[in-house]
Formats: sequence, C-alpha cells, structure tokens
Amino acid sequence: MESTCTDSLTLPLLLFATLYGGMACITGMLGAKQVALGARMHAPRQVQAS
Repeated sequence: MESTCTDSLTLPLLLFATLYGGMACITGMLGAKQVALGARMHAPRQVQAS
C-alpha cells in the first residue's frame, strides 16, 4: 500500500488550521473586550463644580 504525501499531511494540516483559526478568533474577541474595558477604566473623570 502506497502512502502519498497528501495523505500524511491531511490530518495535521486540519488540526493546525482548526487550532490556529480558533486562537485567532479568541484573540480578536479578547482584544476588543480589553480595549472596551480600558477605554472605560481610563476615561477622564469629570470633576463636579462645588
């Protein structure tokens, strides 16, 4: 039985693409949330006139 190059690369390539795509998606969501929280936490406070 012959084993071709594409047969030996199919599963590792699928796993790599799935993991890399998932990490990129999670990174984007966490980055956006961090920016949103940072903008709210570091917003200039308004001083009330007494």
